[in-house]
Amino acid sequence: MLSDYVKNKIILYDRVAPFRDNWQELEDSFQANKNIAFIDQSQMLEASLITQNNLSSDQASDSPPIVILSETKDFKILQFDVNSLKFSTDFPVKKFLVYNDSFNSFWKVFINEKEDKIYLANGAFKGIWLPPGKNIVNFKFSPSGGEGVYIFVAVYFILFFIFFVLYK
Repeated sequence: MLSDYVKNKIILYDRVAPFRDNWQELEDSFQANKNIAFIDQSQMLEASLITQNNLSSDQASDSPPIVILSETKDFKILQFDVNSLKFSTDFPVKKFLVYNDSFNSFWKVFINEKEDKIYLANGAFKGIWLPPGKNIVNFKFSPSGGEGVYIFVAVYFILFFIFFVLYK
């Protein structure tokens, strides 16, 4: 079941529930196509404050989550590469978006150019709250040291290569 789930990169949910390291509950939810994303228990209090205006659990469970299979009028990819994903959304109500790409604390998200929180969603992935209306969402991988680390490593290898060639 998990392999079927991760084929879909973007999924939109109406509400969240705490993930208690119960992988069977998670798999059962995927199999039943429930409109609930699971987030780390330690983040649940913060998320529950945000979800107070969401649909009731009865309303949310009636409709399946929205799986984004291609661009629509409400979702459009603007840019994608190995270290970033930028897209636009326009949904009438708040949604919890799960990006089925592995969670890492070096990822940052900017919604309408303002940094926002990324939740550990569905056990291993990135999740964010999308406000209703038009949004530009930008996921960026930003390791500590930034691009300076890459420049340092490149210069180091160039100097090593020059040294190797000259002193062979």
